Amino acid sequence: IENVWLELLIIAVSLLAGGFAIYRGYRFYHHRKHIVVLFATGIACMVAGNFLHGALPEIILKSGGALLLIISHIANWKKSHAASCRQQPKL
Repeated sequence: IENVWLELLIIAVSLLAGGFAIYRGYRFYHHRKHIVVLFATGIACMVAGNFLHGALPEIILKSGGALLLIISHIANWKKSHAASCRQQPKL
């Protein structure tokens, strides 16, 4: 996408939706800080990719950020599922 503002809006929506899922997993189930750090680093990489000049650095940062987001969501799902089998969520 060539529109930086549209890309930032998409990242912001991803931050809200994905952040909510990661937060719930962290808060109510697994309490693993590294999953939150992976997610935050992925978002930061994707935002930083919008402000670099040159196609290769942008592709590397955005792809790396997306990969970190995917890894954080898979880890969140696995750890939350494993924890939910052992306990009920704390409200």
